[in-house]
Amino acid sequence: MLKCATYNPDRRLLRVSLFFLSFAIILVVKLLIETNANYPSYIISSIGIISILGLIIKRFGAVSVPSLLSMVLFFPTLSPFFAHVIFKADYYSWNNRFLQEDTNIVNKACFIIFLALIIYYLTLVFFEDRKKHIQISSYDSTNLIFRKNTFVFFCCLFLFFVWLTEPGPTLLSADYTTLLQARFKGTQFAGAFVVIFWALAFMNYRNYKKGKLKKFFEIITFVGVLWLLLHARRNELLGILFISILYLSERTSQKKVVFWGLISLFGLVIIGNIRSMPILDQSYGDILNAVAGVRVFHEIGRFASLPGGASNIFVTMLDTIYLMDVMNYGFLYGKTYVQYIYNMIPLNLINFLGLPQPSYFSHIIAQNFEYNGGIYVFAPAYANFGLLGVLVVSAFWGRIVIFTSNNFKSKRYLFQGISLIVIALFARGMWYGPIAIMKPVVVIGVVYLYIRSKSRRIRVLSHKMIAVRNRGKRRNYTETHGGWTGRSCREHEQGTT
Repeated sequence: MLKCATYNPDRRLLRVSLFFLSFAIILVVKLLIETNANYPSYIISSIGIISILGLIIKRFGAVSVPSLLSMVLFFPTLSPFFAHVIFKADYYSWNNRFLQEDTNIVNKACFIIFLALIIYYLTLVFFEDRKKHIQISSYDSTNLIFRKNTFVFFCCLFLFFVWLTEPGPTLLSADYTTLLQARFKGTQFAGAFVVIFWALAFMNYRNYKKGKLKKFFEIITFVGVLWLLLHARRNELLGILFISILYLSERTSQKKVVFWGLISLFGLVIIGNIRSMPILDQSYGDILNAVAGVRVFHEIGRFASLPGGASNIFVTMLDTIYLMDVMNYGFLYGKTYVQYIYNMIPLNLINFLGLPQPSYFSHIIAQNFEYNGGIYVFAPAYANFGLLGVLVVSAFWGRIVIFTSNNFKSKRYLFQGISLIVIALFARGMWYGPIAIMKPVVVIGVVYLYIRSKSRRIRVLSHKMIAVRNRGKRRNYTETHGGWTGRSCREHEQGTT
């Protein structure tokens, strides 16, 4: 008997309320911009950001996809608050200190991202699947993704790209500059493939029940993580850490997961702060000062930066606002996003064909400001469409995050795989621009389509072989028991006459 969908007036009222609230926010901000009113202090915006992040944690849980990814997305904006209010520091980044002193630019940046967080949170609530998640089932052995050879292949690719990302010496014997110089040219996206192939192998690992393959994956993961730790590769480790604690939360208590998760994050912070020095050449005092994250330069002032380079990422938002509002650079009106299509082409192929070099939004920042890498995901959105672009981008990523949360345990292998890849690459995309996600995902998409086509061919071939084998078994059985049917009967009659 079919069940009719129940009408939920509370749900409908919530959606209507969210729509009008979003519309009201846009009108208020538009009025502020047109009247050139002073923006609220970054302290007020930061408290608002912390409060909404608290609401997300309360609604979805501390160890959940929305909570973890939301922290990654909005954490850099808290740089002024932590530097000035908590640590009483003068600056939070070495780059463009004059912008950090411009309270109007800082206030505007924090307020815009606070509004983006409101739209982001409303999107999470609007598209949240309140139904109980369906637990994943055991793997389907007929799917090529879950074949033993494919699983081992993914693990080997993971280790290969781990080495390709950092083939040089470790932090035990060299500083971070030496590590950078030891990298191969043209492997800037190798780190993305590290976490992608690990996520695909993890999908197999999670679907296998027991056996040697699970131990094999755990050993491979340990070796790869150790190599990344010794080379201070925090970005890849963050993706692996997020997936691991989400997986462990299904099997142990939330308190234990939170405890070990915080310990792991603290370890990544330590590695990030001391990676600028060879450990064996430094005293314990030097290492402890670096771990604290607060440094004093008597000629300039006191610095306190957030871990993971988050403060440098936030400064790129200040750069963009100053570029558009003060320097009157002019909005790009979508040129950056159209350029992403051309950026999908591998650089080696572009050089081989003699095509023009691809242009990135980071090039504009580097030409006008001090720049040492990374770009906040909201920066190109503001440069192209202003405030409206930031709000639309926040809603877009809110939809991606809630899709990832709803399908993290999906029985549909494609959606489960997409969710794992999004979690693994999220920090890279939010802090280095969407192209850092798009380019490797396109390559993986091509690989997936190839595997899918091969899987269909293998399945059809296996069905044919099984049919032929069963036909032979039936014939042998008939001959053994003295019975004849069809063509075999006629052949028997002709032979006897």
